[in-house]
Amino acid sequence: MLSKNHLSVSDTVLKPARDLRLDTLRGIFLVIMATNHLGGTLSEITNEPLGYITAATAFIMLSGYMYALTAISKAPTFKSLVAQACTRAAKIYRYHIGLFILLLLPTLFSSVYKGYLGYLYTSDGSIFTSIAYAALLLHQPPFMHILPLYIVMSLVSPLILMALHRGYDWLVITASLTIWVIGQFYDPLKWLIAITDSSAAAAQFNLFGWQVLWVTGIYIGFLHHVRKRTIFFAHPAYLYFAIAGATAFFLTKHHFIVPPVSVEFYFENSDFRLLRFINTISQVVIFCYVIKKVPTNLGLPWFRFLGRYSLQVFSYHVLIVCLLAPISWRIGPRYGLTADLVYTLLVVASMTVPGLIYFAYESYQRENNAYPPWRRRAVAIKALGTRFFMTASKSR
Repeated sequence: MLSKNHLSVSDTVLKPARDLRLDTLRGIFLVIMATNHLGGTLSEITNEPLGYITAATAFIMLSGYMYALTAISKAPTFKSLVAQACTRAAKIYRYHIGLFILLLLPTLFSSVYKGYLGYLYTSDGSIFTSIAYAALLLHQPPFMHILPLYIVMSLVSPLILMALHRGYDWLVITASLTIWVIGQFYDPLKWLIAITDSSAAAAQFNLFGWQVLWVTGIYIGFLHHVRKRTIFFAHPAYLYFAIAGATAFFLTKHHFIVPPVSVEFYFENSDFRLLRFINTISQVVIFCYVIKKVPTNLGLPWFRFLGRYSLQVFSYHVLIVCLLAPISWRIGPRYGLTADLVYTLLVVASMTVPGLIYFAYESYQRENNAYPPWRRRAVAIKALGTRFFMTASKSR
Protein backbone atom coordinates (compact mmCIF):
# COMPACT_ATOMS: atom_id res chain seq x y z
CA MET A 1 0.00 0.00 0.00
CA LEU A 2 1.20 3.50 -0.75
CA SER A 3 2.11 5.69 2.16
CA LYS A 4 1.00 9.28 2.51
CA ASN A 5 4.50 10.42 1.63
CA HIS A 6 4.49 8.44 -1.61
CA LEU A 7 1.13 9.91 -2.52
CA SER A 8 2.07 13.50 -1.82
CA VAL A 9 5.42 13.24 -3.60
CA SER A 10 3.86 11.73 -6.70
CA ASP A 11 1.14 14.35 -6.77
CA THR A 12 3.78 17.08 -6.54
CA VAL A 13 5.79 15.54 -9.35
CA LEU A 14 2.81 15.06 -11.61
CA LYS A 15 1.21 18.47 -11.27
CA PRO A 16 3.03 21.38 -12.89
CA ALA A 17 2.65 24.88 -11.53
CA ARG A 18 -0.88 26.06 -12.24
CA ASP A 19 -1.40 28.89 -14.68
CA LEU A 20 -3.27 31.24 -12.38
CA ARG A 21 -4.42 33.36 -15.32
CA LEU A 22 -6.54 30.50 -16.64
CA ASP A 23 -8.20 29.76 -13.30
CA THR A 24 -8.94 33.48 -12.95
CA LEU A 25 -10.53 33.62 -16.39
CA ARG A 26 -12.69 30.58 -15.72
CA GLY A 27 -13.84 32.17 -12.48
CA ILE A 28 -14.72 35.43 -14.24
CA PHE A 29 -16.70 33.57 -16.92
CA LEU A 30 -18.58 31.62 -14.24
CA VAL A 31 -19.54 34.82 -12.42
CA ILE A 32 -20.73 36.42 -15.67
CA MET A 33 -22.82 33.35 -16.55
CA ALA A 34 -24.41 33.29 -13.10
CA THR A 35 -25.19 37.02 -13.28
CA ASN A 36 -26.74 36.65 -16.73
CA HIS A 37 -28.82 33.65 -15.70
CA LEU A 38 -30.14 35.42 -12.61
CA GLY A 39 -31.32 38.31 -14.75
CA GLY A 40 -31.76 41.68 -13.13
CA THR A 41 -30.12 45.03 -13.71
CA LEU A 42 -26.51 43.85 -13.54
CA SER A 43 -27.08 41.34 -16.35
CA GLU A 44 -27.76 44.24 -18.71
CA ILE A 45 -24.06 45.10 -18.32
CA THR A 46 -22.57 41.59 -18.26
CA ASN A 47 -24.57 40.14 -21.16
CA GLU A 48 -22.35 40.30 -24.29
CA PRO A 49 -20.70 43.65 -23.47
CA LEU A 50 -17.88 43.24 -26.02
CA GLY A 51 -19.96 42.17 -28.99
CA TYR A 52 -21.54 38.92 -30.15
CA ILE A 53 -19.59 36.73 -27.78
CA THR A 54 -20.90 35.22 -24.54
CA ALA A 55 -19.20 34.01 -21.38
CA ALA A 56 -20.31 30.48 -22.32
CA THR A 57 -18.45 30.79 -25.63
CA ALA A 58 -15.22 31.75 -23.89
CA PHE A 59 -15.75 29.17 -21.13
CA ILE A 60 -16.13 26.28 -23.59
CA MET A 61 -13.11 27.30 -25.66
CA LEU A 62 -11.00 27.71 -22.53
CA SER A 63 -12.17 24.30 -21.31
CA GLY A 64 -10.99 22.72 -24.56
CA TYR A 65 -7.65 24.46 -24.12
CA MET A 66 -7.26 23.17 -20.57
CA TYR A 67 -8.29 19.67 -21.63
CA ALA A 68 -5.32 19.60 -24.02
CA LEU A 69 -3.08 21.21 -21.41
CA THR A 70 -3.77 18.44 -18.89
CA ALA A 71 -3.89 15.53 -21.33
CA ILE A 72 -1.11 12.95 -21.61
CA SER A 73 1.57 14.56 -23.78
CA LYS A 74 4.55 12.17 -23.76
CA ALA A 75 4.06 9.49 -26.44
CA PRO A 76 0.42 8.80 -25.53
CA THR A 77 -1.36 5.70 -26.73
CA PHE A 78 -4.94 5.87 -27.91
CA LYS A 79 -5.90 3.54 -25.05
CA SER A 80 -4.38 5.87 -22.44
CA LEU A 81 -6.11 8.91 -23.93
CA VAL A 82 -9.45 7.05 -23.98
CA ALA A 83 -9.01 5.98 -20.35
CA GLN A 84 -8.32 9.56 -19.34
CA ALA A 85 -11.28 10.83 -21.38
CA CYS A 86 -13.65 8.26 -19.89
CA THR A 87 -12.58 9.21 -16.36
CA ARG A 88 -13.27 12.88 -17.04
CA ALA A 89 -16.53 12.24 -18.88
CA ALA A 90 -17.75 9.94 -16.09
CA LYS A 91 -17.15 12.63 -13.49
CA ILE A 92 -19.03 15.24 -15.52
CA TYR A 93 -21.80 12.73 -16.18
CA ARG A 94 -22.27 12.14 -12.43
CA TYR A 95 -22.65 15.87 -11.88
CA HIS A 96 -25.06 16.13 -14.80
CA ILE A 97 -27.38 13.39 -13.51
CA GLY A 98 -27.10 14.48 -9.88
CA LEU A 99 -27.91 18.08 -10.78
CA PHE A 100 -30.87 17.04 -12.93
CA ILE A 101 -32.36 14.93 -10.12
CA LEU A 102 -31.88 17.75 -7.60
CA LEU A 103 -33.78 20.09 -9.91
CA LEU A 104 -36.64 17.61 -10.30
CA LEU A 105 -37.12 16.90 -6.58
CA PRO A 106 -38.73 20.26 -5.68
CA THR A 107 -41.39 19.71 -8.35
CA LEU A 108 -42.64 16.71 -6.37
CA PHE A 109 -43.33 18.70 -3.19
CA SER A 110 -44.01 22.27 -4.28
CA SER A 111 -46.68 23.59 -6.61
CA VAL A 112 -44.56 26.69 -7.11
CA TYR A 113 -41.61 24.69 -8.43
CA LYS A 114 -43.93 22.45 -10.37
CA GLY A 115 -45.02 25.56 -12.22
CA TYR A 116 -41.54 27.03 -12.64
CA LEU A 117 -39.47 23.91 -13.27
CA GLY A 118 -41.92 21.11 -13.93
CA TYR A 119 -42.90 22.08 -17.45
CA LEU A 120 -39.23 22.62 -18.39
CA TYR A 121 -37.59 19.64 -16.73
CA THR A 122 -40.21 16.89 -17.01
CA SER A 123 -40.50 15.11 -20.33
CA ASP A 124 -43.78 13.37 -21.26
CA GLY A 125 -45.07 14.44 -17.85
CA SER A 126 -43.09 11.72 -16.09
CA ILE A 127 -40.22 12.13 -13.63
CA PHE A 128 -38.73 8.74 -14.50
CA THR A 129 -38.99 9.32 -18.24
CA SER A 130 -37.30 12.68 -17.79
CA ILE A 131 -34.42 11.13 -15.86
CA ALA A 132 -34.09 8.37 -18.46
CA TYR A 133 -33.91 10.86 -21.34
CA ALA A 134 -31.49 13.04 -19.37
CA ALA A 135 -29.33 9.98 -18.70
CA LEU A 136 -29.22 9.39 -22.47
CA LEU A 137 -28.32 13.09 -22.95
CA LEU A 138 -31.47 13.56 -25.05
CA HIS A 139 -33.33 15.80 -22.60
CA GLN A 140 -31.43 19.07 -22.13
CA PRO A 141 -33.73 21.78 -20.73
CA PRO A 142 -32.48 25.31 -19.95
CA PHE A 143 -29.07 25.44 -18.23
CA MET A 144 -28.60 21.67 -18.73
CA HIS A 145 -26.86 21.75 -22.11
CA ILE A 146 -23.23 22.64 -21.33
CA LEU A 147 -22.36 19.54 -19.27
CA PRO A 148 -23.67 17.12 -21.97
CA LEU A 149 -21.62 19.05 -24.53
CA TYR A 150 -18.55 18.58 -22.31
CA ILE A 151 -19.26 14.86 -21.99
CA VAL A 152 -19.51 14.32 -25.74
CA MET A 153 -16.48 16.46 -26.56
CA SER A 154 -14.40 14.79 -23.83
CA LEU A 155 -15.14 11.39 -25.38
CA VAL A 156 -14.28 12.65 -28.87
CA SER A 157 -11.07 14.39 -27.75
CA PRO A 158 -8.83 11.25 -27.84
CA LEU A 159 -9.42 11.06 -31.61
CA ILE A 160 -8.56 14.74 -31.96
CA LEU A 161 -5.41 14.47 -29.86
CA MET A 162 -4.13 11.33 -31.57
CA ALA A 163 -4.60 12.99 -34.97
CA LEU A 164 -2.68 16.03 -33.76
CA HIS A 165 0.11 13.90 -32.28
CA ARG A 166 0.50 12.23 -35.68
CA GLY A 167 0.65 15.55 -37.50
CA TYR A 168 -2.82 15.51 -39.04
CA ASP A 169 -3.62 19.10 -38.09
CA TRP A 170 -5.29 19.71 -41.46
CA LEU A 171 -7.63 16.75 -40.87
CA VAL A 172 -8.74 18.03 -37.44
CA ILE A 173 -9.33 21.56 -38.72
CA THR A 174 -11.12 20.44 -41.88
CA ALA A 175 -13.34 17.96 -40.02
CA SER A 176 -14.32 20.51 -37.38
CA LEU A 177 -15.15 23.20 -39.94
CA THR A 178 -17.11 20.69 -42.04
CA ILE A 179 -19.18 19.63 -39.03
CA TRP A 180 -19.71 23.30 -38.17
CA VAL A 181 -21.04 23.96 -41.69
CA ILE A 182 -23.40 20.98 -41.38
CA GLY A 183 -24.53 22.40 -38.05
CA GLN A 184 -25.76 25.54 -39.79
CA PHE A 185 -28.51 23.43 -41.37
CA TYR A 186 -28.87 20.42 -39.09
CA ASP A 187 -29.12 19.80 -35.34
CA PRO A 188 -28.29 16.18 -34.39
CA LEU A 189 -30.10 16.31 -31.05
CA LYS A 190 -33.34 17.52 -32.60
CA TRP A 191 -33.09 14.65 -35.08
CA LEU A 192 -32.61 12.12 -32.25
CA ILE A 193 -35.56 13.55 -30.35
CA ALA A 194 -37.69 13.35 -33.49
CA ILE A 195 -36.90 9.71 -34.23
CA THR A 196 -37.50 8.71 -30.59
CA ASP A 197 -40.85 10.55 -30.73
CA SER A 198 -40.24 12.01 -27.29
CA SER A 199 -41.05 15.37 -25.78
CA ALA A 200 -37.46 15.83 -24.60
CA ALA A 201 -36.10 19.36 -24.77
CA ALA A 202 -33.34 19.95 -27.30
CA ALA A 203 -30.21 21.74 -26.14
CA GLN A 204 -29.93 25.48 -26.52
CA PHE A 205 -26.56 24.93 -28.24
CA ASN A 206 -26.32 22.90 -31.44
CA LEU A 207 -23.51 20.39 -30.82
CA PHE A 208 -22.39 20.48 -34.46
CA GLY A 209 -22.10 24.26 -34.37
CA TRP A 210 -20.53 24.65 -30.95
CA GLN A 211 -17.97 21.85 -31.21
CA VAL A 212 -15.77 24.23 -33.20
CA LEU A 213 -15.11 26.18 -30.00
CA TRP A 214 -13.88 23.12 -28.11
CA VAL A 215 -11.75 21.98 -31.06
CA THR A 216 -10.21 25.45 -31.41
CA GLY A 217 -9.36 25.46 -27.73
CA ILE A 218 -7.93 21.95 -27.75
CA TYR A 219 -5.83 22.74 -30.85
CA ILE A 220 -4.31 25.88 -29.31
CA GLY A 221 -3.71 23.96 -26.07
CA PHE A 222 -1.98 21.15 -27.98
CA LEU A 223 0.27 23.60 -29.83
CA HIS A 224 1.18 25.20 -26.52
CA HIS A 225 1.58 22.10 -24.37
CA VAL A 226 3.08 19.58 -26.79
CA ARG A 227 4.77 21.59 -29.51
CA LYS A 228 5.79 24.35 -27.09
CA ARG A 229 4.45 27.04 -29.34
CA THR A 230 3.65 30.05 -27.20
CA ILE A 231 3.26 32.77 -29.83
CA PHE A 232 0.09 32.75 -31.92
CA PHE A 233 -0.96 35.15 -34.67
CA ALA A 234 2.54 36.65 -34.64
CA HIS A 235 2.15 38.94 -37.65
CA PRO A 236 0.86 42.43 -36.67
CA ALA A 237 -1.66 42.31 -39.53
CA TYR A 238 -3.66 39.69 -37.61
CA LEU A 239 -4.01 42.07 -34.69
CA TYR A 240 -5.02 45.03 -36.86
CA PHE A 241 -7.71 43.03 -38.66
CA ALA A 242 -8.93 41.58 -35.36
CA ILE A 243 -9.24 45.00 -33.72
CA ALA A 244 -11.08 46.36 -36.76
CA GLY A 245 -13.45 43.38 -36.77
CA ALA A 246 -14.05 43.43 -33.02
CA THR A 247 -14.75 47.17 -33.14
CA ALA A 248 -17.27 46.75 -35.95
CA PHE A 249 -19.05 43.94 -34.09
CA PHE A 250 -19.06 45.98 -30.86
CA LEU A 251 -20.65 48.95 -32.61
CA THR A 252 -23.21 46.69 -34.28
CA LYS A 253 -24.11 44.92 -31.06
CA HIS A 254 -24.73 48.22 -29.28
CA HIS A 255 -26.70 49.67 -32.23
CA PHE A 256 -24.22 52.31 -33.34
CA ILE A 257 -24.25 50.44 -36.66
CA VAL A 258 -27.53 49.04 -37.93
CA PRO A 259 -27.02 46.07 -40.27
CA PRO A 260 -29.63 44.93 -42.83
CA VAL A 261 -32.33 42.70 -41.38
CA SER A 262 -31.17 39.83 -43.59
CA VAL A 263 -27.73 39.92 -41.92
CA GLU A 264 -29.04 39.52 -38.37
CA PHE A 265 -29.65 35.83 -39.03
CA TYR A 266 -25.88 35.27 -39.17
CA PHE A 267 -25.42 36.52 -35.59
CA GLU A 268 -27.67 33.75 -34.21
CA ASN A 269 -26.21 32.03 -31.16
CA SER A 270 -27.71 28.54 -30.85
CA ASP A 271 -26.19 27.29 -34.12
CA PHE A 272 -23.13 29.53 -33.71
CA ARG A 273 -23.54 31.17 -37.10
CA LEU A 274 -20.94 32.76 -39.35
CA LEU A 275 -20.72 36.34 -38.08
CA ARG A 276 -20.73 35.22 -34.47
CA PHE A 277 -17.92 32.81 -35.36
CA ILE A 278 -15.90 35.60 -36.99
CA ASN A 279 -16.51 37.87 -33.98
CA THR A 280 -15.22 35.12 -31.68
CA ILE A 281 -12.06 34.57 -33.74
CA SER A 282 -11.31 38.29 -33.73
CA GLN A 283 -11.59 38.30 -29.93
CA VAL A 284 -9.32 35.24 -29.70
CA VAL A 285 -6.59 36.97 -31.72
CA ILE A 286 -6.73 40.02 -29.45
CA PHE A 287 -6.79 37.82 -26.35
CA CYS A 288 -3.66 35.92 -27.48
CA TYR A 289 -1.79 39.22 -27.78
CA VAL A 290 -2.93 40.46 -24.39
CA ILE A 291 -2.54 37.26 -22.32
CA LYS A 292 1.12 36.74 -23.22
CA LYS A 293 1.92 40.03 -21.46
CA VAL A 294 0.43 38.75 -18.18
CA PRO A 295 2.66 36.54 -15.95
CA THR A 296 1.35 33.01 -15.41
CA ASN A 297 1.52 33.44 -11.63
CA LEU A 298 -0.74 36.49 -11.67
CA GLY A 299 -4.40 36.01 -10.85
CA LEU A 300 -7.30 37.41 -8.86
CA PRO A 301 -7.62 35.22 -5.73
CA TRP A 302 -11.41 34.85 -5.51
CA PHE A 303 -11.99 34.33 -9.23
CA ARG A 304 -8.99 31.99 -9.27
CA PHE A 305 -10.55 29.92 -6.51
CA LEU A 306 -13.86 29.65 -8.37
CA GLY A 307 -12.06 28.71 -11.57
CA ARG A 308 -10.08 25.97 -9.88
CA TYR A 309 -13.33 24.25 -8.87
CA SER A 310 -15.22 25.19 -12.03
CA LEU A 311 -17.25 21.96 -12.34
CA GLN A 312 -18.56 22.20 -8.80
CA VAL A 313 -19.18 25.95 -9.03
CA PHE A 314 -20.89 25.69 -12.43
CA SER A 315 -23.23 22.94 -11.19
CA TYR A 316 -24.05 24.94 -8.07
CA HIS A 317 -24.82 28.07 -10.07
CA VAL A 318 -27.34 26.15 -12.21
CA LEU A 319 -28.97 24.73 -9.09
CA ILE A 320 -29.18 28.01 -7.21
CA VAL A 321 -30.38 30.02 -10.22
CA CYS A 322 -33.23 27.55 -10.83
CA LEU A 323 -34.21 27.28 -7.17
CA LEU A 324 -34.30 31.06 -6.80
CA ALA A 325 -36.24 31.57 -10.04
CA PRO A 326 -39.60 32.19 -8.29
CA ILE A 327 -38.21 35.23 -6.46
CA SER A 328 -35.33 36.51 -8.62
CA TRP A 329 -37.53 38.36 -11.08
CA ARG A 330 -39.50 40.02 -8.27
CA ILE A 331 -36.59 41.67 -6.42
CA GLY A 332 -35.94 44.59 -8.77
CA PRO A 333 -39.53 45.61 -9.56
CA ARG A 334 -40.65 45.26 -5.93
CA TYR A 335 -37.66 46.57 -3.93
CA GLY A 336 -35.72 48.73 -6.36
CA LEU A 337 -32.32 48.86 -8.02
CA THR A 338 -30.18 48.74 -4.87
CA ALA A 339 -31.91 45.63 -3.54
CA ASP A 340 -31.59 44.00 -6.95
CA LEU A 341 -27.84 44.65 -7.07
CA VAL A 342 -27.28 43.45 -3.49
CA TYR A 343 -29.33 40.32 -4.17
CA THR A 344 -27.30 39.49 -7.28
CA LEU A 345 -23.99 40.07 -5.48
CA LEU A 346 -25.03 37.85 -2.56
CA VAL A 347 -26.07 35.00 -4.84
CA VAL A 348 -22.85 35.30 -6.83
CA ALA A 349 -20.82 35.42 -3.60
CA SER A 350 -22.47 32.18 -2.47
CA MET A 351 -20.70 30.43 -5.36
CA THR A 352 -17.70 30.28 -3.02
CA VAL A 353 -19.48 27.61 -0.95
CA PRO A 354 -19.19 24.62 -3.34
CA GLY A 355 -15.53 25.45 -3.90
CA LEU A 356 -14.88 25.46 -0.14
CA ILE A 357 -16.74 22.18 0.31
CA TYR A 358 -14.79 20.45 -2.46
CA PHE A 359 -11.53 21.93 -1.19
CA ALA A 360 -12.27 20.44 2.24
CA TYR A 361 -13.11 17.10 0.61
CA GLU A 362 -9.79 17.08 -1.28
CA SER A 363 -7.90 18.00 1.88
CA TYR A 364 -9.55 15.15 3.77
CA GLN A 365 -8.57 12.69 1.04
CA ARG A 366 -4.96 13.80 1.09
CA GLU A 367 -4.64 13.83 4.87
CA ASN A 368 -6.29 10.46 5.39
CA ASN A 369 -5.01 8.68 2.30
CA ALA A 370 -8.68 8.19 1.44
CA TYR A 371 -8.11 7.43 -2.20
CA PRO A 372 -9.75 4.27 -3.57
CA PRO A 373 -7.40 1.40 -4.53
CA TRP A 374 -7.62 2.10 -8.28
CA ARG A 375 -6.59 5.72 -7.66
CA ARG A 376 -3.62 4.68 -5.52
CA ARG A 377 -2.44 2.27 -8.22
CA ALA A 378 -2.85 4.94 -10.90
CA VAL A 379 -0.86 7.44 -8.84
CA ALA A 380 1.92 4.90 -8.32
CA ILE A 381 2.11 4.05 -12.04
CA LYS A 382 2.13 7.71 -13.03
CA ALA A 383 4.82 8.50 -10.47
CA LEU A 384 7.05 5.73 -11.84
CA GLY A 385 6.50 6.95 -15.40
CA THR A 386 7.28 10.54 -14.43
CA ARG A 387 10.48 9.53 -12.65
CA PHE A 388 11.50 7.51 -15.73
CA PHE A 389 11.07 10.49 -18.06
CA MET A 390 12.88 12.81 -15.63
CA THR A 391 15.79 10.38 -15.33
CA ALA A 392 15.96 9.92 -19.10
CA SER A 393 15.96 13.66 -19.73
CA LYS A 394 18.74 14.23 -17.17
CA SER A 395 20.89 11.49 -18.73
CA ARG A 396 20.70 13.29 -22.05
